[in-house]
Amino acid sequence: MALDLIHDLPALSLDDDGRNAAKARFSASDLRRLARHKRMVLFRRKRLVAALVSIQDLELLEAIEDRLLADAGRRALSQFRRSGKRSIPLDKVLKECGLMR
Repeated sequence: MALDLIHDLPALSLDDDGRNAAKARFSASDLRRLARHKRMVLFRRKRLVAALVSIQDLELLEAIEDRLLADAGRRALSQFRRSGKRSIPLDKVLKECGLMR
């Protein structure tokens, strides 16, 4: 689904110098202004290198990521508790990794 979305976004291709001769009129302030209203994908040598999104989109993406990571952590902890295994003390792990505290 994410790849379909990317292909529907407006794109700005960059040449080797990081600029597109045909669209050189886009300055950093122009890109910031556009990113407030549209999602933009930047390409370099026909490869996707970056995306410009609004702060609201970024905050939403971060909230989704936080939720997914928290859910995964809860599932892993629940699975560990059901397994009956014993945890390893942090000091032991640090010592085995050569990271004494």
